[in-house]
Amino acid sequence: MTQPNITKAGSIFEVTCDELSKSFKNCILVDVRPKSEYYGELSHIPGSIRHTLGEELNDFLDSYPKKDDQLIFICRRGGRSEMAALQAADKGFSNPVNLLGGMIEWNEKSYPTG
Repeated sequence: MTQPNITKAGSIFEVTCDELSKSFKNCILVDVRPKSEYYGELSHIPGSIRHTLGEELNDFLDSYPKKDDQLIFICRRGGRSEMAALQAADKGFSNPVNLLGGMIEWNEKSYPTG
Protein backbone atom coordinates (compact mmCIF):
# COMPACT_ATOMS: atom_id res chain seq x y z
CA MET A 1 0.00 0.00 0.00
CA THR A 2 1.56 3.29 -1.13
CA GLN A 3 1.55 6.16 1.34
CA PRO A 4 2.00 9.85 0.51
CA ASN A 5 5.24 11.66 1.37
CA ILE A 6 4.47 13.47 4.61
CA THR A 7 6.66 16.04 6.36
CA LYS A 8 6.85 16.98 10.04
CA ALA A 9 5.76 20.50 11.05
CA GLY A 10 6.03 21.03 14.80
CA SER A 11 3.75 18.60 16.63
CA ILE A 12 1.84 17.62 13.48
CA PHE A 13 2.64 16.40 10.01
CA GLU A 14 1.72 18.01 6.69
CA VAL A 15 1.01 16.67 3.22
CA THR A 16 0.59 18.50 -0.06
CA CYS A 17 -2.32 17.89 -2.40
CA ASP A 18 0.12 16.58 -5.01
CA GLU A 19 1.47 13.96 -2.62
CA LEU A 20 -1.94 12.97 -1.27
CA SER A 21 -3.36 12.60 -4.78
CA LYS A 22 -0.97 9.70 -5.43
CA SER A 23 -2.47 7.48 -2.74
CA PHE A 24 -5.48 9.10 -1.07
CA LYS A 25 -7.50 5.87 -1.42
CA ASN A 26 -5.10 4.21 1.04
CA CYS A 27 -5.49 6.90 3.71
CA ILE A 28 -7.88 7.73 6.53
CA LEU A 29 -9.26 11.11 5.48
CA VAL A 30 -11.19 13.23 7.98
CA ASP A 31 -12.93 16.29 6.56
CA VAL A 32 -13.67 18.79 9.33
CA ARG A 33 -15.98 21.10 7.35
CA PRO A 34 -19.72 21.35 8.00
CA LYS A 35 -22.13 19.38 5.82
CA SER A 36 -22.93 22.40 3.63
CA GLU A 37 -19.26 22.74 2.63
CA TYR A 38 -18.62 19.00 2.35
CA TYR A 39 -21.42 18.64 -0.21
CA GLY A 40 -21.06 22.19 -1.58
CA GLU A 41 -19.13 23.80 -4.41
CA LEU A 42 -15.73 22.30 -3.53
CA SER A 43 -17.22 18.91 -2.67
CA HIS A 44 -14.97 16.42 -0.87
CA ILE A 45 -12.26 13.84 -1.47
CA PRO A 46 -13.75 10.41 -2.26
CA GLY A 47 -13.57 8.09 0.73
CA SER A 48 -13.31 10.89 3.29
CA ILE A 49 -15.40 10.88 6.43
CA ARG A 50 -16.89 14.08 7.84
CA HIS A 51 -16.58 15.14 11.46
CA THR A 52 -17.09 18.88 11.88
CA LEU A 53 -14.40 20.73 13.82
CA GLY A 54 -15.54 21.16 17.41
CA GLU A 55 -17.56 18.80 19.58
CA GLU A 56 -18.31 16.35 16.74
CA LEU A 57 -14.61 15.93 15.97
CA ASN A 58 -13.82 15.74 19.67
CA ASP A 59 -16.29 12.85 20.10
CA PHE A 60 -14.82 11.05 17.07
CA LEU A 61 -11.26 11.41 18.37
CA ASP A 62 -12.27 10.22 21.85
CA SER A 63 -13.87 7.09 20.40
CA TYR A 64 -11.25 6.33 17.72
CA PRO A 65 -9.44 3.17 18.87
CA LYS A 66 -6.02 3.46 17.20
CA LYS A 67 -4.03 6.49 18.34
CA ASP A 68 -1.13 5.48 16.05
CA ASP A 69 -3.23 5.58 12.85
CA GLN A 70 -2.35 8.36 10.46
CA LEU A 71 -5.43 10.57 10.18
CA ILE A 72 -5.29 13.19 7.42
CA PHE A 73 -7.43 16.23 8.22
CA ILE A 74 -9.04 18.28 5.44
CA CYS A 75 -10.86 21.62 5.26
CA ARG A 76 -11.39 24.43 2.77
CA ARG A 77 -7.90 25.99 2.83
CA GLY A 78 -5.91 24.28 5.61
CA GLY A 79 -6.55 26.38 8.72
CA ARG A 80 -9.29 24.33 10.36
CA SER A 81 -7.60 21.08 9.41
CA GLU A 82 -4.41 22.29 11.10
CA MET A 83 -6.44 23.00 14.24
CA ALA A 84 -7.96 19.50 13.98
CA ALA A 85 -4.51 17.91 13.63
CA LEU A 86 -3.30 19.83 16.69
CA GLN A 87 -6.42 18.71 18.58
CA ALA A 88 -5.66 15.10 17.63
CA ALA A 89 -2.05 15.50 18.78
CA ASP A 90 -3.30 16.86 22.13
CA LYS A 91 -5.47 13.74 22.47
CA GLY A 92 -2.48 11.44 22.03
CA PHE A 93 -2.56 10.70 18.30
CA SER A 94 1.00 10.15 17.13
CA ASN A 95 0.56 10.88 13.40
CA PRO A 96 -2.03 13.64 12.78
CA VAL A 97 -1.64 15.19 9.32
CA ASN A 98 -2.83 18.51 7.88
CA LEU A 99 -3.65 18.74 4.16
CA LEU A 100 -1.91 21.91 2.95
CA GLY A 101 -4.09 24.06 0.70
CA GLY A 102 -7.24 22.11 1.52
CA MET A 103 -10.08 21.58 -0.91
CA ILE A 104 -9.38 24.86 -2.69
CA GLU A 105 -6.00 23.62 -3.89
CA TRP A 106 -7.32 20.08 -4.43
CA ASN A 107 -9.94 21.48 -6.83
CA GLU A 108 -7.50 23.89 -8.52
CA LYS A 109 -5.38 20.87 -9.42
CA SER A 110 -8.46 18.99 -10.72
CA TYR A 111 -8.04 16.01 -8.41
CA PRO A 112 -11.12 13.79 -8.00
CA THR A 113 -14.00 14.87 -5.79
CA GLY A 114 -17.01 12.94 -4.64
